[in-house]
Amino acid sequence: PFELPPRAAVEGTAVLSIVGSLERGAPDWTAAVAGWRARGVPLTLKIVPGRAHEWLFSERAEQDFLETWLDALSYEP
Repeated sequence: PFELPPRAAVEGTAVLSIVGSLERGAPDWTAAVAGWRARGVPLTLKIVPGRAHEWLFSERAEQDFLETWLDALSYEP
C-alpha cells in the first residue's frame, strides 16, 4: 500500500495520511514520505502518539490539523 501509484495519476495531488504511532504501518508511512514527495506528490504525514488502528479524529488536535490542511489547499485562482 505504500508503493507510489503511477505518476500521471497522482502527481500534484495532495495526500494526507494520519496514522497512530502504535499502528504497524506507521514506520512504512514514515519511510514512504520522501519518495512520494520526490516524485511530485505533496504527501503530508501526521503520526498520532499512543494511538493505533482506530478513528483518529476524536481529539480536537487532529480535527484542527485536518482543517488547517484543508484550508491550505483552498486558493482563489
